[in-house]
Order: sequence, then structure tokens, then C-alpha cells
Amino acid sequence: MSQNSFKRIILPVDGSISSMNAAKKSIFLSKKLDIPLLSIYVVEKRRLLKFTSSTEYNRWKRETEEEAQKNLNRIEKLASERNVDVKTMVLHGAPSEEIIKQVNKNDLIVMGSKGHSSLDRILLGSVSETVIHHADSTVMIVK
Repeated sequence: MSQNSFKRIILPVDGSISSMNAAKKSIFLSKKLDIPLLSIYVVEKRRLLKFTSSTEYNRWKRETEEEAQKNLNRIEKLASERNVDVKTMVLHGAPSEEIIKQVNKNDLIVMGSKGHSSLDRILLGSVSETVIHHADSTVMIVK
């Protein structure tokens, strides 16, 4: 273990360009600082309100889980290419809340500045902004 104050890096991903840039930065830091890397993908529960049938919901759930796994697999591949171990996790709920729940005081959160949704494209993404203001740890925002 290194002598720095961080014990772990938390990398929330959503497949956006800034998220993938954050992945590259977090993998570099994990290797450089010799600390564990945890990558998380949060499936938003608010999207559940759109469904009128169980068939529609089941299709959405399957596609969303596949999307989450695809994004986490990309992170695992990038990390593996640099000999960095990464743990991955799919969570369900409000992204900023779920990210904050995973964080300990000595964690470093490395995340993209903007996500996929059109609302997140306004200035700093709403998830990033919420995490910055409410997480009890250091947050690094990557463009």
C-alpha cells in the first residue's frame, strides 16, 4: 500500500466520453498510487415509471443490464491492458445517491464531467455536481 491518503478509487461510469476519459485517469492513478479501483454503473430507477407493461419493462431491464455490463467490461479491458485489477458493480437507484453510498472518507472519486442525458450536458453534469457537493471524500472531475 502506498503512503498517500487515498485507500481506494471509485469510478462511476455511464459510457459517455468524459466517463471513459475518467476511466483512463483512474486506471493510471490506481497503478501509480497502488490502490484498489472500484468501477460502478448505476441504473436509474426513475426510468421505471415509463413502462405500461411487464413485457416492456423486462425488455428494458435486460437491455439496461447488458448496457451496464458492456460499459464495465470496457473498463475491465482497459485496466487489464495496464495490469490493474478492477472490481465492478451494477447498482440501481438515483446515480448520485448510489455513488455517494459507496464512498468512504479516504476514497478518491474520479468521474466524468457530463453524462449521457441531455440534462447532464448543461455545464457540469447534475450527477457530478451532486457528488461534488455531498460526498465526504475528494472528487476529481475529468472532461
